[in-house]
Amino acid sequence: MSGDSLRISFDGIPADEVGLHVQALRGHILDRFPEEVEVRLEKSNPNSQQFFETLFIDGTAALLAHGVLKVIEHYHRERRQVTIRIEHGSLVAVLSGESDDVDAELAKLREGMLESK
Repeated sequence: MSGDSLRISFDGIPADEVGLHVQALRGHILDRFPEEVEVRLEKSNPNSQQFFETLFIDGTAALLAHGVLKVIEHYHRERRQVTIRIEHGSLVAVLSGESDDVDAELAKLREGMLESK
């Protein structure tokens, strides 16, 4: 699939919980956009038996900026204790349960994603 990509990771939670969040968020994204995006899971060490730690989502800039980020935002709002790190090239947004700046973080990321096109 051609287009842009997002790198999603989870910070500040036990390693065994990270895999559960990665799988759950992957399911939410694919439920909403089954044909429009490609989702890959990765481990920091491919030879280990640990859970997947990172999601890579490929799709068009508009779909990622407006659709996929909405799914991630909803996931975070339902699980405020989880910190989600979203990367798009050099742009980074961190959604933290302790931060009221989720809207500002996502707006900054969206704007940067769409300006780069």
